[in-house]
Amino acid sequence: MNRFITTPTRDWLEAKLQYCHSRFLIASPYVGTFLTTLAKRVRPGVPTTLLTRTDLRDFALGSSDIDALCDFAKLGATVLSLAGLHAKVYVLDDKAALVTSANATHSGMTRNWECGVSIENRTEVEDVAELLLHGFGARQVPQSWDADEIGRLREPVRILRKQLPPVKKLPTLEASQLPPIRLARESRTHLLEGFSGWTRLVLQAVLAQKETFFKLDQLAHTCSPLVSEQFPRNRFVRPQLRKQLQRLRDLGLVEFLGGGNYRRTVSS
Repeated sequence: MNRFITTPTRDWLEAKLQYCHSRFLIASPYVGTFLTTLAKRVRPGVPTTLLTRTDLRDFALGSSDIDALCDFAKLGATVLSLAGLHAKVYVLDDKAALVTSANATHSGMTRNWECGVSIENRTEVEDVAELLLHGFGARQVPQSWDADEIGRLREPVRILRKQLPPVKKLPTLEASQLPPIRLARESRTHLLEGFSGWTRLVLQAVLAQKETFFKLDQLAHTCSPLVSEQFPRNRFVRPQLRKQLQRLRDLGLVEFLGGGNYRRTVSS
């Protein structure tokens, strides 16, 4: 039987977690230290998966907590990212699910006035779980992040935080609506140092574009000498470019405009 769950959402979750034995799935665009509190209440050995946003601007603005996400990943949880995620969903085994307005933060779980609907029909719970794991119908596949990769995001977040104006001076916009962030040469260097391998190479090429808007062909042309130098044996450059552009999109550094057109959100 479905019923409404209002603040504090934490009480419903903690009660259900006592009987969670096989899986705990979370979809929350923004996360805080409450995420770790939840994870520690899960029985040892129960797989935990989080679908969230990894937009660096969210972390830089304080909308989400990069340290909390790092701590969560270190506990052995699986972290998936999906650009533009807004759904908040919690699934426990195949017994219960909560579709709610509450993020996995202390404010979302205890202070803000939130409302959700609990589902306890097993078929419907499984349907919700499948939606979560496949990105709620998004065309892009959710990206997987390990604890080391998430930990390395701390430095890029620090760089962007220094470049953003104080929060009180910002308009009431989501991170994706912010104007491009201009980086000084030193900040650009430090931002690149926060990444490695193909991600760093493609970001370097993105920052080297003369215009804010660019096409895949332009990026491939810029990447060509970099690839020849760093990955001379690679014969599948374009698939790698597309893969890394998806990564940069989830980090909020590139926006997809469709038709092979892109927009970078940072410039030097």
